[in-house]
Amino acid sequence: MQLNIILFAAVLAVAASAAPAPPCPECALPPKKGVSKKIPVKMCTEPMLKGYCQEQTFISGECNNIMGKIDNSMSSIWTMRNCELFENPNCRGRKVNVKHPGWANFHGFDNMVSSLRCF
Repeated sequence: MQLNIILFAAVLAVAASAAPAPPCPECALPPKKGVSKKIPVKMCTEPMLKGYCQEQTFISGECNNIMGKIDNSMSSIWTMRNCELFENPNCRGRKVNVKHPGWANFHGFDNMVSSLRCF
């Protein structure tokens, strides 16, 4: 009987010292390497997200050249994350930082954006 009590106490001590379970099973998994976060962005030719608008999804951290009608015509942007806007292709030249939720009016960078990178 006394041996059973000692054994039971030892099992309780080991169980109490174990790390607590994570709040959800996926929380215990380390982040996957190489998995990119997709960031939706809406770009428009007029202030206040008006005029011709183009919606795209960009990969976090990648430089993206603006193609088509929006290139050098962007006047407002909406984004779920923060982005850097560049005056030249390939994320070169003068840049401005845009924080979520974006800019309604570019004031001084209007119709100049040729590439962007979002994080």
